[in-house]
Amino acid sequence: MPQLLFEVLTEELPVKSIIIAKEFIKNFMLQELVNKRISHSEIIVEATPRRLVLMIHDLAAKQEAITEEIYGPKVEFAYEAGNPSKALLGFMNSKGVSKDQIYHKHIDKKEVIAAKIILEAKLTKDLLPAMLKDLLLQIPFAKRMRWCDSKEAFARPIRFMTALFDKDYLKIFFADVISGNNSYGHRFLSEGKFSINSIEQYLTELENRFVILSEEKRKKIILEEAQKKCSSIHAQLALDEETLEIVSNLCEYPFVILGKFDEDFLALPSQILVSEMKTHQKCFAVVDKNNAIMPYFITVAATKPYSEEEFANGNAIVLKARFSDGAFYFEEDQKIGLNNFAKKLDSLVFEKDLGSIQQKIDRMQKISLFLSKKFNLTTQEISNLKRAITLCKADLVSGVVSEFPHLQGIMGSIYAGLQKEEKAVCEAIEQHYWPKFAQDKLPDAKVAAIISIADRLDTLVGIIGKKAKPSGNKDPFGLRRAAIGIIRILINFGISVDLGQLIKASLDAYNKFDEETNSECEEFIKQRARGMLIEELAHSDAVSFVDAILVLPDSNLLNIFAKAHALSDFKKHHEEEFSNLTQTFKRASNIVKKAHAEGLFDEQNSNLAKLVMPEEQKLLELINNTRNFVDYKNLFSSIVLIRPVLDEFFLKHMVMVDDKDLRNARLCLLNQIKLIAESFADFTHI
Repeated sequence: MPQLLFEVLTEELPVKSIIIAKEFIKNFMLQELVNKRISHSEIIVEATPRRLVLMIHDLAAKQEAITEEIYGPKVEFAYEAGNPSKALLGFMNSKGVSKDQIYHKHIDKKEVIAAKIILEAKLTKDLLPAMLKDLLLQIPFAKRMRWCDSKEAFARPIRFMTALFDKDYLKIFFADVISGNNSYGHRFLSEGKFSINSIEQYLTELENRFVILSEEKRKKIILEEAQKKCSSIHAQLALDEETLEIVSNLCEYPFVILGKFDEDFLALPSQILVSEMKTHQKCFAVVDKNNAIMPYFITVAATKPYSEEEFANGNAIVLKARFSDGAFYFEEDQKIGLNNFAKKLDSLVFEKDLGSIQQKIDRMQKISLFLSKKFNLTTQEISNLKRAITLCKADLVSGVVSEFPHLQGIMGSIYAGLQKEEKAVCEAIEQHYWPKFAQDKLPDAKVAAIISIADRLDTLVGIIGKKAKPSGNKDPFGLRRAAIGIIRILINFGISVDLGQLIKASLDAYNKFDEETNSECEEFIKQRARGMLIEELAHSDAVSFVDAILVLPDSNLLNIFAKAHALSDFKKHHEEEFSNLTQTFKRASNIVKKAHAEGLFDEQNSNLAKLVMPEEQKLLELINNTRNFVDYKNLFSSIVLIRPVLDEFFLKHMVMVDDKDLRNARLCLLNQIKLIAESFADFTHI
């Protein structure tokens, strides 16, 4: 099949724009090619600061031809005196079908006119120009700019475009730029343009012109060259994945350079040095075999310096200024101390409608005391918890954190150590900010975990309580991230707690409990749990499994996750048995629901002594056994045993018999089975 290569050359793109564009381009093309019925091989998207590139090695030359069933008016409106009505004639004319092609079909309890048409298989080359232009228009950059008379905009000015499909050059018009058949190499290290005739030739030509298109390959070069530089001084690179992603997207061809700074700065906490190198100069720290920081750094240049020494010295001069600022603030902070910083938190606003940071800490204390019982803390742990909460936000008013906000918690932990606080307190001050993002590390100990939950829950409840819940992609307070953090910590530490009670404890700390906010917060957290579980289960039935569990009135996240995994594991290893089980429980549930609706079931006056048949007695025994489950896996194993006996019962006995007492007893038996099944999941959702 033909190849597709689409390259957009621009002025230097910001790193965030590159990351957004790469993800969007792949997802957009996946969806569009499905919608357009065009088969394809893997979609590859690569980018550098100056180019976005889409590559598909095998793309069908035309759409797949398919037959589609279309529907028209209801049959009752399709004819007048035996002849086609205006409604039917309009349908036939608009769809290009004749009277011989139409037929009647029952859909959703109504009879409609239907017909089958063959959708035309258009050539891919005719569809691609509009598709690729839509792609450029829809990339969700945070900001777009215009640089010509055209109303079309992009993250940065586009200079050239190339669209090669099946050895033909497609014409794409965007923002006064017309696609051609050429490309260019590195802006400063190569000269002239080159023509493109295939993906393979394009990649080779780029590398010959100092452009490494693959981000992963650029990362590999950076790491290999950095380690060579470090080995020359018997050191190793302090790898930071975030910095690596940034620097790999700041260059088309990386040139790795080793630099050195004044050893006197090693007296500063290593966190300040590393933070300065990372944040302001996009450098990597260098450490010795004991992981102690050394007076060196690794930096990456986007073009070959005329002198590596001069380039390194230039970076060292900038770092010296930043390190000096850090040293000044660190020295001044020590004169004040963490205890005195904590006294200033009344003057620091948390959120204009939710009070000061000190008021937030007071609320966190109350939430934490509720959680301490769930975490079974010792007396010493409770003492550490109270002390850590008192100090956990104190560094927000320190000089270092005011200058370098990303060091919040880290500096608090350092300052707490300097004033001889317990080690657990110091660790909790830093770790209560964990996890900082969805997949980040979790707090190590219970004390830090409790403060982390309390901090996030207080923010979530307060913001939702003031009706500022996130909408769309906007989440200025990071509530989705906060909810995911709460869920991960509770599951990781195996904490069994009702979400409603936990949220109520937070609302009570605000002294303004209301049922609506409680329900909103609970639903918000459950929706995040739903997404996490679907991703964890990662199979075609994941959505229905999770929804079957979440539809039940269970607000214990530990239970919800355990049920989902037990259900999924059984289905994975016993697919046929699981399908039979689901159908059996659906049948029992439907019989009970119908009897309830028709007023034929009085569960308050059921005489189980009427159940004397062997299958009935066996079912009663199995029902009693389910009440002794140790965990949800054990419970589900007990539920599974009910299915064959229940099937045999259905085979041999009628439920809706004339004998009212026997019918009621059998309905009660089925209802108990229904309730047991629904203590696990609502199988009608599966």
